[in-house]
This record gives sequence, C-alpha cells and structure tokens, in this order.
Amino acid sequence: MKYGRVGTGTVFLSVDLGSRFELHSGAPGKAMLAYLPEEESNEIIKKLTLTKYNERTISTKKELKKELAEIRKRGFAIDRAEQFDGCHCVGAVIRDHRDYPIAMVWASTTSFSLPESKFAQVGELLSKHVELISEKFGHKL
Repeated sequence: MKYGRVGTGTVFLSVDLGSRFELHSGAPGKAMLAYLPEEESNEIIKKLTLTKYNERTISTKKELKKELAEIRKRGFAIDRAEQFDGCHCVGAVIRDHRDYPIAMVWASTTSFSLPESKFAQVGELLSKHVELISEKFGHKL
C-alpha cells in the first residue's frame, strides 16, 4: 500500500508499508543491533546471513561488530547505500527505562539529497530527538 507523496523534489524515495530490510545493511537494523544487550545482539548476529549487495555492504560478522561499536560511540547508525544503490539512511534508536531499544527513528532519501557529508548533522539531530522521546519512556542518560 502506498501513501501520498512527501516532499517537493523531482526524485523521491517511497517504501511500501510492511517492507522488510536486512539488519546488517540498513541504519535502523544496525542501530537496533548496536543497542540490544550484547548477549542478545550476538545471538542474532550468529544467525544472520550477511548478503553482499555491493562493495559497501558489510559482509562479515567481524565487520558488523566493528560497525556496531562505532554506532554506540557516535550515537546513530548510517547506511551508505549498502543495499540499495543511491539510497542513504541515518537512524537512531529510542530506548526505554531499562535502556532497551524499543523503536527507531530514521531518515532515508537519495544519496544526492543526503550526501555522506551531512550524515553527522542529520545523525546528531535524530539523536537529540530520540533522547527526548526516550525520556518519555523513562530512559535516563
């Protein structure tokens, strides 16, 4: 099911409701894995098949774990067109009172609308807002 168009540009990104994406190749999945308890994250990673879509896709569990550590340091995840050429994404996780990830907020668009040079700016903005939302669920920084 498609919904109304959002945005005013000539080119835009639309995802059908209910679409699923792999955990290792998108910002939302990587952020969720990064903020799960380590034991739980490791159990999920053990079961993953890391499909390689292009040269930017994380294709080993060692690389994925390194990326998850970077996400925890940075506070947000990024997708450098790792599954879909021309599509970038930045995402941050909402956490509850137990520090458990319960939801995601992310921005996805074309790589020319969101170049890598803007990842930090968008990521910091998302992080700020997910912290405010997380506080509503009892999360303490």
